[in-house]
Amino acid sequence: MIIIEWLIADEQAAEFYTAATKLTQAMEVYNAVRGILRKTPEIGNEFYISQSRLRPYISKGEDSFTALAYEPDKLDGLNPHVAIVDEYHAHKFSYMADVLLSGMGNRENPLFSIITTAGFNKNYPCYKDERLSAVMMLKGEIELNHYFSIIYTVDDPEKWEDENEWRKSNPNWGVSVDANFMRNQFIEAKRSRSKEANFKTKHLNIWYSNATSWIKADDWEKCGEELYIEDFKGQECYIGIDLAATKDFCALVYIFPKEDNIYIFPKIYIPESMVFERENFMGNIIREWADEKYITVTPGNVHDYSFIIEELGKSMTEYQIKKIGMDQAFATNLMVDLLDMDLPVESYRQGRMYMSPPSKEFERFVLSGNLIHNQNPALSWMVGNAYIKTDPIGNIQVDKQQSDDKVDGVIATIIGIGVYMNDKLSDAQVPETPAPAVRFIKRG
Repeated sequence: MIIIEWLIADEQAAEFYTAATKLTQAMEVYNAVRGILRKTPEIGNEFYISQSRLRPYISKGEDSFTALAYEPDKLDGLNPHVAIVDEYHAHKFSYMADVLLSGMGNRENPLFSIITTAGFNKNYPCYKDERLSAVMMLKGEIELNHYFSIIYTVDDPEKWEDENEWRKSNPNWGVSVDANFMRNQFIEAKRSRSKEANFKTKHLNIWYSNATSWIKADDWEKCGEELYIEDFKGQECYIGIDLAATKDFCALVYIFPKEDNIYIFPKIYIPESMVFERENFMGNIIREWADEKYITVTPGNVHDYSFIIEELGKSMTEYQIKKIGMDQAFATNLMVDLLDMDLPVESYRQGRMYMSPPSKEFERFVLSGNLIHNQNPALSWMVGNAYIKTDPIGNIQVDKQQSDDKVDGVIATIIGIGVYMNDKLSDAQVPETPAPAVRFIKRG
C-alpha cells in the first residue's frame, strides 16, 4: 500500500509513516517496504534507503517514509499523506493515532490505516473506539462512508477449537499460514492458559480476558418489544438504582412482574459535561441518544440527583412501588430524601455473593425470553458491554473492570431483580444466600 500510494500520489513533499508503541514494531512495516524496494530494482532504484538504525527513513525527492515510536514530545508537526498504525491493540491511549490523523488536514486525499490482531484489554482505544464502531458499521447499524473495515475472526469464540473456524481468521490459510503449524500451536494452547490466550488473540483474532462475555446480542434483541411504561399505570413494580460517584452514568430501572415475565424500563442519566467530554466515536452516539431522549442529560458537570427524586416522586402516584434497591456506596443522602417521601427504599450491597443470585436470574429471564425490554439503545449498549467473572464456587458478577464500557443500566436491573426476589420468591425458590437488604431509618 505504501509503495503504490507513493508511486501514484500527486502530493507535494508527501510524508508516509508507520507507527507503533515501540520502534521495533514499527520497523515491521518499514522492513517490508524496504525489502520490496531492494528486490525490485526497477522501482527501488528511484528511492534512497537510509542506513541509520536510530532514524530509519526512505526518501524519493521531497517525499519520505519514516518509522515512528510512541514519543509524545517528538510527534508534533507531522503532515502525513499516508499513515499506518501497527498492532493498535497495544496502544493504551489514542494519542499517536490522533496526532497522525489531525496532521492530515492539509492533504487532499490522505489515507489512515490501522492493522492489528486482537488483544487483551478492551478498555484500550483499539477495541473501545475502533472495533466497536467497525462492528456497528458492518452490521449496518451506522453509516460511515469514509471508513473501510474488515475483521477476520471466528464466528463463535466458543468454537475456537474447531479447525474450520481457524480458516475464517486466516484468509491466507494454506499459503502463508501453515495448517500443521496452527495444529501444533493449538496443542500447546490446550496445555497452557497463557498459550491459549496467545493462540486466541494472535491466530484467531479473539479478544481475550479472564472475564467472560455474558449476554449475546441476538438473545437480548429477541427480548425487545415496542413497550410504553404508561401502559403499566397502577401495577406493582420494583426499582433498581445504580448511582455514579460524580460524573458517570447512573441508571434507574423499573421492573414490572407480570405472570412469568418481567417488563423493564430504564431511565439513564448523564451530566451535561460528560455528553461533550467524549471525543471518540462513542461520544457521537451518546449525543444522539441524548437528542432522542433515550438518556436524560442533567445540567452541570456532576450528577443532580434531584432528577431522580422528581422521577420517583411522580412514579409513586402512578405505580405500586413495592421496593427500591440502590447501591449504598453513593446513596446515603439520596436514601434519606427518598425515605422522607415514604418510599420503600433499601440499600443493596454489590458484593459477589449478593449480586450472584439476581445476576443468574437476569440471565435466566433473558435466555428464556421472559424478560421484555423497550429496546432502549443505551441499555442495549450496556448489556453488550457486560462481562462476568466467576468464583470457584460458581458465583457470578458483572466485572466492571473488564467490561467494554459502561454497565450501569445492567447493574440497576440486577439490583431491581434482587429486591424483587427478596420480596416475592417463595422459600423454595430463594437461593441459599439471598441478597440481603440494609434498611435505613428515616430521620425526623
